[in-house]
Amino acid sequence: MNHLTEPPWMIYRLPYGKFLKQDTEALETMKKAGIDLVAISPMNTANAFGEPYSVYPPIWNFDDSYDFTSLDQHIADVLTIHPNARFFCAIDLNSPLWLARRFSLDSFHSLTACSLHPEWLDLTTRYLNAFLEYTERRYPDRMAGYILACGRTMEWIDPNCFSPEDPKRASYESWCREKALPQLPIPDIREVKSATHNFFRDPEKEAHVIQWIRFINDRMADLAIHFLSSARKKIMNRKTIGIFFGYPFHMMAVGQHECERVFDTAPPDFVIGAACNTPQDLGTASGYIATLRMLERRGIAYLHECDRITSSSNRRLTAHITLKGTIWNAWNTPGEDVAGLRREFAMSLILRFHLWWFNIWGFSYSSYEVKEALAQMKSLWDQFARVSSGSNAQILLVHDPESNYFVNFYDHPKQYFLAHRIRREFSDAALPFDTAAWNDLNHINLTRYKMILFQNHVLSNPERNAVLQRFVYQPGRLIVWIHAPGILSEGRYDPENVQTLTGIPFGIDDHSIRHFPTHRSVYYATMSDLTARELRRLAKEAGVHLYTPPGNAVWSSDEFLMIHRKDAAEVPVHLPRKATRITELFSGRVVGENTDSFQETFSDSDTRLYFQESAPENREPSL
Repeated sequence: MNHLTEPPWMIYRLPYGKFLKQDTEALETMKKAGIDLVAISPMNTANAFGEPYSVYPPIWNFDDSYDFTSLDQHIADVLTIHPNARFFCAIDLNSPLWLARRFSLDSFHSLTACSLHPEWLDLTTRYLNAFLEYTERRYPDRMAGYILACGRTMEWIDPNCFSPEDPKRASYESWCREKALPQLPIPDIREVKSATHNFFRDPEKEAHVIQWIRFINDRMADLAIHFLSSARKKIMNRKTIGIFFGYPFHMMAVGQHECERVFDTAPPDFVIGAACNTPQDLGTASGYIATLRMLERRGIAYLHECDRITSSSNRRLTAHITLKGTIWNAWNTPGEDVAGLRREFAMSLILRFHLWWFNIWGFSYSSYEVKEALAQMKSLWDQFARVSSGSNAQILLVHDPESNYFVNFYDHPKQYFLAHRIRREFSDAALPFDTAAWNDLNHINLTRYKMILFQNHVLSNPERNAVLQRFVYQPGRLIVWIHAPGILSEGRYDPENVQTLTGIPFGIDDHSIRHFPTHRSVYYATMSDLTARELRRLAKEAGVHLYTPPGNAVWSSDEFLMIHRKDAAEVPVHLPRKATRITELFSGRVVGENTDSFQETFSDSDTRLYFQESAPENREPSL
């Protein structure tokens, strides 16, 4: 089934822990808004702060001893408030305390090691099967789907993945034989956290480090495939399976770099990514952490988790723990809340993402203004979510999971820029963009992309160069190379190869556009020079359509345009083609007819969502 053809969902995700029962008003709000899909987390474990994920007693109490009356009460309490609710149910595959103590291994922090412990894998698989057998028998019509939760914060992250724990040591030798690889020594943690060439690992001198990191990621992929395959056998038709997985765009090789093998072998129906991993500041475009075209070509949907902290959100977990800083910074007023939540909504609607509102610690949706906004967004979602044809961006940012094995990702400023900061620069430049992985390039249609940036293309060989020549290079298309493209050439460190690709020697800051018979090329040796201003200049040179001046966050499809900004301004808007009517959906205002341009006035932080109708016979829906 291609899940991109299904209408996108809007879901409410209940709070964690005791806050689930303290903020039942939010569930009432969602019911009144018509949001009937509810995500529940009947967990057996504690979170990163040591607090129980669930207010209900654990289900998994010993080897084959399960108490599903806890789940029954969980579901019954929701249905008391929201009788029409259908559920997306997390299945906690992490080790309960008794199991972690038995093996002296906790999957929350040592998931790869646990996966290689035969008894852990057997017991956990039996729990998964028992859970699904129970819910599919007891709640066949209430369950809409399942989320397989494992690793740190349920997101398949293994903080100890590079540590040489005993189960990994025991498995490594057999894995090397399996793959017909040399039996290289296991690196110590100091070697993993450094690199011969500062940001790059030397393929010859550090082959043992690269091979160890590959082993860890390969074993994580095996575990994901095992659980996804096991779950698929137990669920009835039309039930969907989701997983927090597939984020190599962040360049952190902590277990998910073999996600393409997972998606090809045992594909989930959707993957989930948390908004908190993208810029939250008002005036930025937010964003998503999955790889859009990687999922799209496989028919896998993306669920955007809106876990933003609003001005009313609770951040006091206990008398001793109050969250603050970084991802826990809150918006300041209900007006800012509405602007920010509308931004997440508009992006999801335009890009055809599923969307859930995660009331993480309770009270995120308490203000009158937010309640009104949620009701309106659900109404607009029902009317318009299936209308969007998806992103029409003319810029593509390509990352290479394979190259990630060869970079020093530990707290390195270059890693931070490539994985995080560059997206903020796109936002400030008012440039929508798509994301793809290297292996997508010979599978997807690249025709619409006028500018392609290579995030981390450090590996080069004749086969890769052939992909560039056949699929990427195109007369007039602008290729943007960042830092050290192709510097690891055919298994050795070769700075001269950078000039072969870019026309400019490695490390030389020359941002002039070079013209080749097959394409145009520009090179940014100092990646931080690739600012919003420079991206805007390059986009203009490439012929990318510019919707607004810089300083406005933009997402677009052929049918919709989002503009989000933080402060007051007069914003001229230019569409790529004339529309018969342009309506701003949150206000219902018609801002233009038979035109490709209009002027908008922002008096404060706000998000605008415009629907562009074409010829009368193609209007759907009509307002």
